[in-house]
Amino acid sequence: MLSIFFAFYTGDSYLNLHTLLGYGIALLINVRIIWGFVGTEYALFTQFVKPPSTVLNYVKKLFQDHALRYVGHNPAGAVMILALLLGISITCFTGMELIAQQGQGPLAKTIFEISGDLFVSWHRYIADFTLVLIVLHIQGVIVMSELNSENLIMAMITGKKKKPQNVTNEEET
Repeated sequence: MLSIFFAFYTGDSYLNLHTLLGYGIALLINVRIIWGFVGTEYALFTQFVKPPSTVLNYVKKLFQDHALRYVGHNPAGAVMILALLLGISITCFTGMELIAQQGQGPLAKTIFEISGDLFVSWHRYIADFTLVLIVLHIQGVIVMSELNSENLIMAMITGKKKKPQNVTNEEET
């Protein structure tokens, strides 16, 4: 997350650092996506990605103070993770496209002439939107930590969390 904040603030002033950070972020996103298929139990996409009906039911019960707790990601958190992965991936793709457009080859020049400022605009809009998602994610982690009296930030760092009695990883009905 720090890399994203640094990349956001270096974009216009320190383009070389911004580009280096962007490549690092792209590498980390690729590692996380791979980890979502081969990683530990609670990191697997198959473990935490739920159907929309489960997500809506979870959010409804959360506002009624009846939501089940999860050892891994809750359904709302899973949606946020997918949104962050998508936003960061698109930001990286459009940034890499901008780098390719500045290349010397005839193909890069043709792509730049066709797309004009499209990738510049998309890169900035998606980066801004992703930054908003990150802030919302941090706020959600803090709120859920308070609601459930557990340190989710430490759990995110260590990968370990105590299992309370009213916890599930099954779909809510």
